[in-house]
Amino acid sequence: MTPLPCCENAKPRHLRDLGHLYQFDFDLHQCEQCERHWVKAWRAGISGWEKVEPEDALTMQSIDETALRPFMRKWAQEFN
Repeated sequence: MTPLPCCENAKPRHLRDLGHLYQFDFDLHQCEQCERHWVKAWRAGISGWEKVEPEDALTMQSIDETALRPFMRKWAQEFN
């Protein structure tokens, strides 16, 4: 797994699978060192970390499955 952009040797803690949209798979992680939230966005041959604002991370963790996809569709529009 590629290192987190925030802390060189920190490990990401997986919090939630956010599903597939726009040909990407999204997973919510948190840095075990500084506690910033990141979304790992990946698809064949392409992957990267996207910073998540605290309020969005809270929503991503607490939203139910039926509301998650519409929320992520809006959040991930830049990947489309």
